[in-house]
Amino acid sequence: MSENDEQQWFQFSLPTTPLLKCTLTDDIITYLWKRIKVAKDENIDVKHQLAGNIEQSLQLTDENDYFFNNVLNDVCRQYVEENPKVASFRNSISDLYISNLVLRELWMNSQLQNDFNPLHDHTGVISFVIWMKVPTSFKEQHEIQKCKNSANPAASDFQIVYNDITGSQRGYSIPMDPSINGTMILFPSTMLHQVYPFYDCEDERVSISGNLYYNGTIGEK
Repeated sequence: MSENDEQQWFQFSLPTTPLLKCTLTDDIITYLWKRIKVAKDENIDVKHQLAGNIEQSLQLTDENDYFFNNVLNDVCRQYVEENPKVASFRNSISDLYISNLVLRELWMNSQLQNDFNPLHDHTGVISFVIWMKVPTSFKEQHEIQKCKNSANPAASDFQIVYNDITGSQRGYSIPMDPSINGTMILFPSTMLHQVYPFYDCEDERVSISGNLYYNGTIGEK
């Protein structure tokens, strides 16, 4: 190596499982608000099946599979096909499992100040969260007295928790403010996640969650 030669270093990334994020169209949001109204009228409580320490969780119905057929089906099939190595996707080698994804659980959450959703995962193959109404600003929440001097302010955040390539646990926070209304994220159902409480706000935060499953049995042709 001559004196003029210099070592050059390049950073590269190892493959990881991507999450999907999209903004839903106005007609889909309108449909979902109508289903929330129906859910409140029917008042079928599902909080006993869920991890949330929150005000209310009510069962939703997807009338005539409208949301599944117009939003979930195609994007979830593509997600499984492109990421078959994910633990909860491993049975997707057969076309049967990819083509027979079904939405089996759908619910809305009403979260008030001081409510929280502890660290948990879901059943199923793919899960999703849709933020319908976020009444707070993460910038203001992170500046309240109990948070502003923290090295990791997290009030009101939605957080994904995962292990990095060294086995260390990491948190990826999605900050909440009204600009995220109408946004949906998709993630493997085995992905750990949590929701931190918000403070100093009398309004409710409204979100929708659901789980998709393979509608088949191993070995079925």
